[in-house]
Amino acid sequence: MNQEEKLVWLEQQGDYARFRQEYQDHYQEKLSVRQRKRDGKWCFVVPESRVQDDWFPEHCHPYVPEDVWQKKCCRTIDCYEFMEALELSMRKVEDCPPCTVIADVCRTTPAGSYVYFDVTGDDIGNSRLHCRCSSYAASAAGLSSDQRIRMTGKPAYISTRAAIEFHADKIHALHEPTSLSQTISGHKSELYSYLTEKPKREKFPIRSRIGAWEKPVAVLYEKQQEMEEFQDILAGSLELVPIHLAFTNGINLAIRIQDINLTGKADAICILHRPSIETYSYGSLYAAELCKAINESNLPVLTGLGCGKDTHPFCMDYADYNAPTLSMLAVKLAYWKASATAEKPNQGKLDEKQDVSIWTKLKDLLPW
Repeated sequence: MNQEEKLVWLEQQGDYARFRQEYQDHYQEKLSVRQRKRDGKWCFVVPESRVQDDWFPEHCHPYVPEDVWQKKCCRTIDCYEFMEALELSMRKVEDCPPCTVIADVCRTTPAGSYVYFDVTGDDIGNSRLHCRCSSYAASAAGLSSDQRIRMTGKPAYISTRAAIEFHADKIHALHEPTSLSQTISGHKSELYSYLTEKPKREKFPIRSRIGAWEKPVAVLYEKQQEMEEFQDILAGSLELVPIHLAFTNGINLAIRIQDINLTGKADAICILHRPSIETYSYGSLYAAELCKAINESNLPVLTGLGCGKDTHPFCMDYADYNAPTLSMLAVKLAYWKASATAEKPNQGKLDEKQDVSIWTKLKDLLPW
C-alpha cells in the first residue's frame, strides 16, 4: 500500500474474520484492505483509488453500514457516462453498486407515492434514463424539469417494461445551469453577433402570394403521425413534398432548408413538430445554424411547432409565419389557398356585401 496515497476509513459491521477467510489469498494484495481500530471501532482501511474499482463493492459492501457506504464509497458519475457503462457492462443490473449520478431532468410525472422522471446527459435529451424516487424525496429536493440534480441510488431492471430504471434514494438540486441552458445561451450569443452583420430579412407576405404558388410545399417533419395529420387537414388543397428528418440537431434542418432553396422545386417550406411541454424536445430548434438558414432562405418558412407559452425556440423569430400547432397551420394554409382562388379577377372580390355567392364558393373551396 502506498503510504502517500489517501486512505478511506470505513466503519466495519458484520464478521470481519469471515471476510478475511473468504479472501485470505488476495484480500490484502488485490483488495488492499487493512483492518485498524479507530475511536474504539474496527474499520476497513482502503486506498482511495481502490474504492472505485469494480470488484471492491462486490467484496466489501456487505461489511460496511449502508449510510457510511453511500457517503464514502458511492462514485459520482455523469449521466451520459453512467448510461454508457450500463450498456457496456456484462454484469447484471442487480449487481451494479450504488452510485451518485449527476444529470439534467427532462420531465417529471407524479404517480401516487412515487415520482417518475427522465434525466439526460446531453443538451437535447436524445439519450434518457428513466428514474423513480419517493414523493417525499422529490418534494424535499424541489424536483422539476430543466434542472440539474445529483441523485444517489442504483439501477433496477423492470421486467414488465423490459427496461432499466434508476431508483434514486436521495436527490439534491444543484444550482448549476443544465446542458440545454448552456447550449441555448451559446446559440443566443452567436445569433446576436450574426445580426450585427446581417439583419433579419423582411417577412414574405404569404397570404397575398399563396395564389401564385405553382410548385409543391416542402414539409420537414420528424414523426409520421405529424405528417399524416397535416395531410388530412389540407386534404389535397396544396401539393406537399414530405421530408422526414430526425430533429437531433439544428444543423440537419439548416442543411435541408439550404438544399430546398438550391433545387428550386418548392414554393415554401413548413416545419412541423408534435405538441410538447418539454423544452428538451425543442432543443434543435434553438440552433443558430437553423435560424441563419431561415433568415437567408429565398422561400417563405412556416412553422407549426406546438410549443407552450414558456417555450419559444429561436427559429420562430426568423420564420415568416408561426402557427400555435401544426393543425392550425394546415387550417391557415387551406383557408388562404381557398381565399386566393375565390379572389381571382374573373370571380370578383371577396366582399360579403357585394357578392354573397363568393362566400358560398369559398366554403366549397375549403377541404372540409
